[in-house]
Amino acid sequence: MVRMMKPVFRNEEELKNWVSVQIAGPIDERIWALCKEDGFIDEALNPEFRNVKGLLKRYRDLENLKADRRPTERKPRQIPPDKRLATLSEIIAIEAARLPEVVRFREEVLSGQLIPFAEIPTWIEQKAKEDGGGTHWVEIPLPPGHELPDTMGHLPPEWLRRLADTIEKHGLRIYGGWRLNTLSYPGPPGENWVRAIPVRHDGVLGRLKRIAGQLCRRYPAWEEARAVAFVLSGAVPLIPKARLQFDHHSHMPPTITITVDPRLSKEEVAKLYARHRRELFEGQDKPMSEKHLKLAVFLAQNPSGTWVERMSNWNACYPQWSYTNYRTFCRDALAAYERVRGNKFDAQEWEPQAKAMLRWAEGLHHDDEKEGDTRQNHGRK
Repeated sequence: MVRMMKPVFRNEEELKNWVSVQIAGPIDERIWALCKEDGFIDEALNPEFRNVKGLLKRYRDLENLKADRRPTERKPRQIPPDKRLATLSEIIAIEAARLPEVVRFREEVLSGQLIPFAEIPTWIEQKAKEDGGGTHWVEIPLPPGHELPDTMGHLPPEWLRRLADTIEKHGLRIYGGWRLNTLSYPGPPGENWVRAIPVRHDGVLGRLKRIAGQLCRRYPAWEEARAVAFVLSGAVPLIPKARLQFDHHSHMPPTITITVDPRLSKEEVAKLYARHRRELFEGQDKPMSEKHLKLAVFLAQNPSGTWVERMSNWNACYPQWSYTNYRTFCRDALAAYERVRGNKFDAQEWEPQAKAMLRWAEGLHHDDEKEGDTRQNHGRK
């Protein structure tokens, strides 16, 4: 059996070209930015994981959602507000317009003049060019004994310098990650799709993102793109009677989240769920036998080896469900795993992940020993 190796990419541009070949078309930068924000680009470029399958699946899922724009074909993912909720939405917008941060932004950045809704994408893309790129955020775990100063999240430079000196002096290893700041905003009228763009923390769009975040925390029914549209154009974010959201992730089965107004009847909730459930799952979910549940777990526990070897181990563990034909065993095990896990079994993905986790654990152990030696040496002094 010939095992196909996953491609290796030296940089993001090579990865982007590969995805372009797989989808037989140019890359949509907005979809790429969303994939990057969700961490799929990092996973694909990481030499330990190289999760290119997860990236490609996520890109295609987003592309399919974007392509589904025609109102005659796209099923509504929410129940629009009734008159009471529409009135409530208007009252909340009036209240939000009086908040000091919203007032200051409109006066200082918009010169007191709201932007027409249709011009929001052009305005944001122009401001992004003026601000000059996006801000990368870095997360750094603090070494033992270092407490954060009580400065409400704004760390003084001298404290950061002392931290850097300590890290360098003791050779402490930093386990951290980075993420890119992006801002969600609505596309032009008729485009049923939310766009995303990298933003600079200390730029105009960084300020707009912070205000939108404050509004979303104050009014949980709002989303960032709607809050951005409100600040710039005054468009009222309507509160629907019910909202349904699909959550896709390469490592977990898809889920459906439904947020409803408590006045919604149980029949309306059932209809909304049934209509959209068909997009992920057809028919009724049949109960799985104990044998097939054990098969799914067994396959997860035995990612390596041939199917003949797996079948032999299975028969030794579960003689009451023994197999004589390895092809039948393979078929049943794969089907059981996919039904439980939500995605197909791929033994190739287990090997690099297992090696990466082993190296990571060994690195932790090495650093613990090193830190212990350092403390002992200081004790002797």
